[in-house]
Amino acid sequence: MSPSASETGVDRKTVLLAILVVIAAAFSLAQTISVTLPLAFGVFFVCLFWPLQKQLVRFVPNGVAVLTNVLLFLALAVGFGVALYWVAEKTKSGLDGRMDTLEAKASEVEGWLAGLGVDMSGSGGAKGALQSAGKVGFELIGGFTLTLAFFGLGLLETRDYEAKLQDETADDRWPGVVRNIALQMRRYFLVRTGIGALTGALCALGGFLIGLELWWLWGVLNFMLNYIPTLGSIIGVLPPVLYAFVQSDGDPGLPLAAFAVVGGVQLIMGNWIDPLVQGKYLALSPMVVLFSVVFWGLVWGIVGALIGVPLTLLVVLLTREFESTAWIASFLAEEDPSEGPSPN
Repeated sequence: MSPSASETGVDRKTVLLAILVVIAAAFSLAQTISVTLPLAFGVFFVCLFWPLQKQLVRFVPNGVAVLTNVLLFLALAVGFGVALYWVAEKTKSGLDGRMDTLEAKASEVEGWLAGLGVDMSGSGGAKGALQSAGKVGFELIGGFTLTLAFFGLGLLETRDYEAKLQDETADDRWPGVVRNIALQMRRYFLVRTGIGALTGALCALGGFLIGLELWWLWGVLNFMLNYIPTLGSIIGVLPPVLYAFVQSDGDPGLPLAAFAVVGGVQLIMGNWIDPLVQGKYLALSPMVVLFSVVFWGLVWGIVGALIGVPLTLLVVLLTREFESTAWIASFLAEEDPSEGPSPN
């Protein structure tokens, strides 16, 4: 058990002040999302790409190394977008010839909801949908462009800031703290990637065994959604179950089997494997992980949920460095995550 505030000598006024600071910070971050969210992602990507940057500058000038990393980042981002488009296209192809069944079932659901007093007809029409999609698209393009700028400039100037921190900071522990934070960001990414790969493989295998079409696609989808802790696991169950419902023409057997297989994999991974691995490498309890996803999701939306856990790790590492805030780190994490074994 983590020590409570009273056990660590922290009075109620300090706890109340900390709560007020969190509320004020959350409100400020939500109001400045157009800048602070790209900045957070930019710093996160700098932490991920920094080892490669350090290796490249041994052979090429710093600017060339930064350009190489930016181009690599762009290639990965484009690849991720192409993968999403490919998933959508494959799903659409799989539904060809079954749209009548899907529309009929959707009409049945709409009629059932109408009987409960829920009107799903809407009034915005195609024009409203296009306007909303266009607005979201411009926001995503602007956020991605700003993230890319923060990422490139961060890589270009990180070495200079590291030297300034070493020269101008009276406390010489800060360079080590910064390096440890970068290590934890990379560790988090590796952990999520490994767990996601295993989850996707098991979901694909289970779908194949029960005769679910596009079984490999549901494996890919669950792998990609795994980067959203907890919530991604819930969302990943729905598409294969709904597709199984259409594939079986409404017969409940295959959808129930798909729910049992994919949901069972997510249940086992989410309740046993994931907490065990995260507890070993990240030192955060499952409850803190879930709270991180929900809290940052409320502050920055679904995109904030993607980076919620590493941001919480950042809070843990920073608060641990000061005696007056060490109780916050003790509350969020059982032990120093820097002492855990490296996944590398």
